[in-house]
Amino acid sequence: MINVTKTRLPDRKKLDAYIDRIYESGWATNRGELVQELERLAGSDAAAGRALVPATDAAMLPAEPDQLEERDRQDQRHDEHDRVRDQRPDG
Repeated sequence: MINVTKTRLPDRKKLDAYIDRIYESGWATNRGELVQELERLAGSDAAAGRALVPATDAAMLPAEPDQLEERDRQDQRHDEHDRVRDQRPDG
């Protein structure tokens, strides 16, 4: 049998390190520590006029500047919501 395609799996130790970070933070969804890190790394592309936005299905979608601005506004609203929530006595 001749394999035409073969799944490329990441290095297991590196993958486990990422999974450990997810478990430690308790945040496995959007706007978590890892996606923010990815966005910072992709920031150099944005500065060069090539903008990418990580999507929930792990795709990197090209984004128009107005879409990025709207996403920034949404992120600011979420951050403010988190700050208010964290200041409540019942957390």
